[in-house]
Amino acid sequence: KCNGCTLCVQDCPTEAIRIRNGKAVIISDRCIDCGQCIKVCPQHAKRSITDSKDLMKLFKYKVAIVSPAMLGQFKNAESRNHLLTAIKQLGYDEVVEEAESAELISQATKKLILSKEQKHPLISSACPAIVKLIQVRFPNLIDYLLPFESPMEVAAKLIKDTLSTKMARSDIGVFFLTPCVAKAAKVKEPIPEISSEVDAIIPINDIYVDILNNLNNIGKDDISGLENSGIMGIRWAKPAGESLALGTVNFLAVDGIQSAINIFEQLDNDKLSDLTFIEALACEGGCIGGPLTVENVYSSRAAMKKFEDEAKEK
Repeated sequence: KCNGCTLCVQDCPTEAIRIRNGKAVIISDRCIDCGQCIKVCPQHAKRSITDSKDLMKLFKYKVAIVSPAMLGQFKNAESRNHLLTAIKQLGYDEVVEEAESAELISQATKKLILSKEQKHPLISSACPAIVKLIQVRFPNLIDYLLPFESPMEVAAKLIKDTLSTKMARSDIGVFFLTPCVAKAAKVKEPIPEISSEVDAIIPINDIYVDILNNLNNIGKDDISGLENSGIMGIRWAKPAGESLALGTVNFLAVDGIQSAINIFEQLDNDKLSDLTFIEALACEGGCIGGPLTVENVYSSRAAMKKFEDEAKEK
């Protein structure tokens, strides 16, 4: 489908795309999997490598990890439990909120800040595209990255470790319902010798209609109590959500890959050393603005508010 228009070349933050014989070619060593080229391509010539929901047939026990960004996609969901029940009815035995693991990481980050064992400002390691951006363009900043895996990986490991006491680990299938390309790439192309505990990546836009249909067909008596996370974890889907969970005002939150690059250039030049924490998200609007979502970021932000207010009341 590529017609060599060069829009992706112009928008690539790491100059990872070249035109060869009239077609765009990605240089894998420079690509950070931000998905910007997918967003800007008018020909829809690029796509993320993800999985089919049919992979569920390969596992005896199936668990879905639900990104908090999912909450911004369904304004007709009556509650978080309503939405999580609709997702479970896709055929999963269990549904786990990624936000739970986000809260665990926030607790660990608070302790690390207080210990002062690592140079400040600490940089969030939650967004795989940002981590790769630092590795590719700002290697001097690698030591500032939090030494924690993303909430997706933490959740998957906890699920496998817990369930493997009752069944064979190979029987457990962990499916991450993703809003973004970077997390898909992290599972499909892991760092050598560090494999992912996630077995399949399912794009939100691939299952959106199925979830919508389930929402419309679930009666009030059929809604299960599946939610376990609080507002601190839910807010990770939006810019500054992770920072607010730390209880510090001395932070900087930035979204959008180009804006993140500008901030890292300043930090690389010792201009932001007075900060405690930097949260950077590759997608504009945070995870709710991911390229594998359906709703636009502004509608998602409005839909999220209902779930945030609901969580506040607990």
